[in-house]
Amino acid sequence: MQTLIIIDQQHGIDHPKLGERNNPLAEAVMLRLLGRWRGKGWPVLHVIHRSTEPDSVFWPQQSGFSLKQDFPPRR
Repeated sequence: MQTLIIIDQQHGIDHPKLGERNNPLAEAVMLRLLGRWRGKGWPVLHVIHRSTEPDSVFWPQQSGFSLKQDFPPRR
């Protein structure tokens, strides 16, 4: 069985500091795939970017660290 890996679907990915996105439809495509994957009961792994730099949008104390609401892990 294969595992779907969802990477960095956190609020920080949309921060203007990171510049214009090269694939504005990425989330929509990932959500369709995630829905189909979960519909089959297959495993999903969520990777969360945890920066060691306090000025990063992925620093744990920044709002950008949290996952987007459409990508919550399930137990």
